[in-house]
Amino acid sequence: MKPAWVFRLFLTGVIVVALFGCKKDKNNTEVTAPVAGKGGTATLRIIPVHTGLDIDSCMIYLKYNADTYPEKFDDSFKCKIEDGRPVATFTNLKRGQYYIYGYGWDIVRSQTVVGSRPYYITTNNTTYTVELETTMK
Repeated sequence: MKPAWVFRLFLTGVIVVALFGCKKDKNNTEVTAPVAGKGGTATLRIIPVHTGLDIDSCMIYLKYNADTYPEKFDDSFKCKIEDGRPVATFTNLKRGQYYIYGYGWDIVRSQTVVGSRPYYITTNNTTYTVELETTMK
């Protein structure tokens, strides 16, 4: 009779340890930054300007997951006139960090202009309109 009593005590101990022994540490969760790129629902509209005037002949380049000037870009778009303004529209973007670079021709001043800046998309299902300020090259 003694071995049956010991076995029941051992089995009860194993069950108690299995149920209450392991607890997940809720404060030790790893937070990962959003990964920018295609596949999302955000739209980025970029309007190149130089000292307050729109630059209608401009090529816009976009780099995903970058906050400084990269060696190469992931996407590009030649500006098209929309509602009277030159716009480069990038669709289906995910939340995250992007680097924008623009290169164009200021027809009023007859000079090449360039501009760049980092930009962070914070929410999905949103259209962001960004004026990219350019300077003389």
